[in-house]
Order: sequence, then structure tokens, then C-alpha cells
Amino acid sequence: MLLAVFLMVLIPCAAISFVGANIGLSLRKTLLPEHHVNRIWNQSAIALVTAVFIANLAFQISVKRDAKSEEVSVVEFVKMSKEVQSIAGVIKTVSIHGIGTKKGSTTKVYDLYVVGDDTTVYPIVRVLRDSSSPQIVLACVSEVPSGHRDPYKDPCEQ
Repeated sequence: MLLAVFLMVLIPCAAISFVGANIGLSLRKTLLPEHHVNRIWNQSAIALVTAVFIANLAFQISVKRDAKSEEVSVVEFVKMSKEVQSIAGVIKTVSIHGIGTKKGSTTKVYDLYVVGDDTTVYPIVRVLRDSSSPQIVLACVSEVPSGHRDPYKDPCEQ
């Protein structure tokens, strides 16, 4: 969604800037000496490249902020999960052990590490992005750490 908005704003702005630079260049050719014309074109190109760089940097910062926000939401979701609490007991620590994406899918898979009073468990949480807002779903609660699971099998079936 953010990428689409980013591209809908960036591409027209870049096109307008490029067309404006070309129109300005053609007008200036008639009014200015040759050495000034090239300098103005270079300044327009530098301004365009700088604008694209700044827009890309802002987009990358936004993506990182959204990812961090999603991680916090997943941890809070697991802390409040009745299923995890019933297996682990009173939850002391929740942390993200691994993050993956299903191949060819928009679903992100979080492998968490939960230390409780009774035992240590490893919940698998999936964030589904099929709808407009991401949906956080507890796939399963495993008692097998991620390092001891078969990577070719579904973690919830082990």
C-alpha cells in the first residue's frame, strides 16, 4: 500500500521535474550562452537525483518503522494469548527468535521464545496480509525449539 502511494507520487513528480527541466533548457538555449545552458541542465539533474534519493530514504525508514511496530504487536499478542498462558503458565519473557516469509506469499511467520513459570514454549505466529489490515494469528504453540525442528516440515506438525 505504502509502495503504491510512494510510486504514485514519485513517478509523476519525477516526470514533471524532467519535463520542466527540458522545457526550461529549451527556453534557456535561446536566452543564455552555451556554457550556462549545460550548467543549468546539470543542476536540474542533480536536483532530480537528490529528490529521488530523499524519497527512497524516507520510504526505507517508514518500512523499518512499520516492521518494528509489527514486531511489538506480535509480542503483545503472544503475551495476551490464553493458549500460550495455559501451557507456559505466568509469562516472564517473550522474545522473537526468528522471522520468515512463506515463499510466494504475503504471510510473515514469527518464531517466538516464551519463558513461563511452568515451562518454555515456542509459539509460531503468522501475520496475514491478505486484507487491508494485517491479521495476527497464533498458528501453534510448540515445545520443540526452532533449532531442533526439521526445516522441511511445517513447524506446527512437529
